[in-house]
Amino acid sequence: MILASSTLMVATSASAAAPVQEGQLKVVSSQKVTSSECVAKVQARGGSGREVAACTSTVTLAVGAETHPSSKDVASARSALSPREFEALSAAAVAGTVRAAPFQQGKNNGTDQEEQYGRVYYDGSRVWIATYGRYTGSHICKVDWAVGYDVTNTGCGDYGSSSQRSIYQKWKFSLGVKGSPVSWEETSTIFVNASGRFWQ
Repeated sequence: MILASSTLMVATSASAAAPVQEGQLKVVSSQKVTSSECVAKVQARGGSGREVAACTSTVTLAVGAETHPSSKDVASARSALSPREFEALSAAAVAGTVRAAPFQQGKNNGTDQEEQYGRVYYDGSRVWIATYGRYTGSHICKVDWAVGYDVTNTGCGDYGSSSQRSIYQKWKFSLGVKGSPVSWEETSTIFVNASGRFWQ
């Protein structure tokens, strides 16, 4: 049985940004990750080595060039910020310290591919996801494709302090069909700090 699944989840109220185009991003990290929960579930049902191999994914993080929002872009953020936050943001924009960068994290294991992408802002002391006029800050999680698995998004968001954010995508995988007794969850996280450093 071949099953194709597609899910799109937007984590913020910001308007959805289009996926970042190839060539605009530079890969900053790529790693192999094996889900121990997946391995245990597949082995418990007598799965083959090929099925267990599908429990290992390549997770790739790419980041685009930073940009500086204009004062007009900053002014458009007034309604989303407290007066104190807006004053601090305006001062940082005038000083040229506010920067923005697009990011994209893809997860692929040969049977399915998921990704999260968006844009973050930072000023040296704070980091956040927001919208400034033509600079659309957002966080989107989606399934690109899946064969033989049902993939459902169960989480797409960010958390942390004002100086470091953790941006995550969380997925539930079911072998064959939704509701299958062989299912597990996986989470991929991007970390970004107030100086614009990204890692996973």
